[in-house]
Order: sequence, then structure tokens, then C-alpha cells
Amino acid sequence: MRRPMAETILSNQGIRPAATGLAGTALVNGKRRDYPGFCRRPHGLGQRCGIGVPAWLVSLYYAPMFSFRTIASPLQPAARLRRLRVLPTMPWLQTSAALLAAALLAGQGLAQTVEHTEIARLLQGGQAAQALSLAQRAIEAAPRDPQLQFLKANAELALGQTQAADASLTQLTQTYPELPEPWNNLAVIRAGQGRLDEAQRLLQEALRNNPDYAQAHANLADVLVQQAVQHLHSAQQLAPQASTAQRLQALQQALQTTTGSSAPPPAAAPAKP
Repeated sequence: MRRPMAETILSNQGIRPAATGLAGTALVNGKRRDYPGFCRRPHGLGQRCGIGVPAWLVSLYYAPMFSFRTIASPLQPAARLRRLRVLPTMPWLQTSAALLAAALLAGQGLAQTVEHTEIARLLQGGQAAQALSLAQRAIEAAPRDPQLQFLKANAELALGQTQAADASLTQLTQTYPELPEPWNNLAVIRAGQGRLDEAQRLLQEALRNNPDYAQAHANLADVLVQQAVQHLHSAQQLAPQASTAQRLQALQQALQTTTGSSAPPPAAAPAKP
């Protein structure tokens, strides 16, 4: 639905400005939602950016834009699956010169757009502490801006503040449940903690909101494969059978073909508090 001010058009090829104007309203599941600082179609997201998170060692790096240090996991590496992908910034606000030019022409939402871009620049430069501080100040001025909250969660992840990032993303899923990216990123945190059932549920929620969300599909496949490995190991330990061993070997060979490394037996998930 076109707004009186031209909105940003989203597609699987990324983001491009239709004309001018960033602040606006989107129609989501039959309900009108305000998105300060930008106007977007919530379900046509591009897939250009992501963080790779190796399974069971929550190693966060932003590709191609950001590079962050590793966050240690209490689990031993269980398997090198395809890396779970986390979006560093929600795709409707990539830092592009064309998008900034549109904001300047519109004269609306400019301050928030500059703050978004500056936070992303700080994250890209490895200055996560400064990015977090700026995001916190910006949120005080614009508490209803989900992009700022999302960037804040990314800064917390970069600083190893997994619990804080988990809380930030959880709040986003409650306030803006129609946005699939927070569900995806929260699932990656839970998967890194060995909480595969929760990760599966979160990814399914992301896909319920956006069935065309490619990274959530890939992440869900990784979670399901890891669950399959765990169940096959359990089955083989409880009742050793040649057929089970063959299936497990075939799955491990498939993982080796995909990742270049075979999958050792998975570590036990930590007990829930």
C-alpha cells in the first residue's frame, strides 16, 4: 500500500528507495502499525546481511558488514553444521547512500536515520560499547523505534551480553510480533545454549510471520538436523542396530560434505534452571 509520502520498497534483491520519506505506517495482518523513522512492507525482506553462528559455540561475526568477537558457549562443540544466520540490521535500513539521500530530501525521520546509520557504523568498526551507548540514548528519545531496539540487541551480542540481548529480543517479539528477524536472532541464541526445542519454536514463529524468510528456513533446517543427530545417537546407545548406525553415518557424511567437518557425538544440553 503506497503512502502519501513515498515509501521504501523491499524485495529479495535488497532495499531501494522509491522516492522520499521514511516515517510512516504499515498494514500488518489487517492492523495498522506505526514504524517511526521508516515505512516498510514487513514481509518482503532482503537477505543480504547476516551473522554466522557456528553450532553450539555462539561465535558471532557479521558478514559482509560486521566482525565481532566470539561469545563463549557453555557447551562443547557438537557439530559443525551450516552456520545459523542472524541479521545484523533489519534489512529495511541498510546503510546506503541512496536511502540517506531520500531522507535528506524528505526532511523527515532524518535524525533517527542518522542514528541508525551511526550505530551500524560503530558496530562495523568493532566499537560495540559506543554503539550500545548511542542506541540506549536514542531509544530514550524514540522508545517505539524497533530498529533502534534491534541494533541495541546486536550491540549487546557483540559485547558478549547474551542475557541482555536475549531480553531485548524477547521484548521485541512481544511488542512487534509481526517482525520475523527478532524471532530468528532469539532462536540463534537459544540454539547456541543447546535449547533446540525453543529454537525450533522461535524459527517456526518467524516463518509464520514471513513464509518467504530464507534465513529462518536455513536456520530451522540446521536445528532439525542437530536434533536428528542427537536422536540417532540416543537410539544407537539405547538399542544398537546396524540400520541406525548406517543412518547416523550417512547424516554425518552429509554434514561433512556441507561443512568440511564430520559431526562428533553431540554434547548433552545443559539443565534448565
